[in-house]
Amino acid sequence: LKGTFLGKESNVVFAGSVYSDFKTMLNIIKEAA
Repeated sequence: LKGTFLGKESNVVFAGSVYSDFKTMLNIIKEAA
C-alpha cells in the first residue's frame, strides 16, 4: 500500500513538473511569435 501511495505521489509530482515545463514553453513561443 505504501509503495503504491509513493508511486502515485511521484506520478503527480512528475505530471506537475511536465505541466509547468509545458506552460513555460508556451510562454516562450508566445513571446517569440
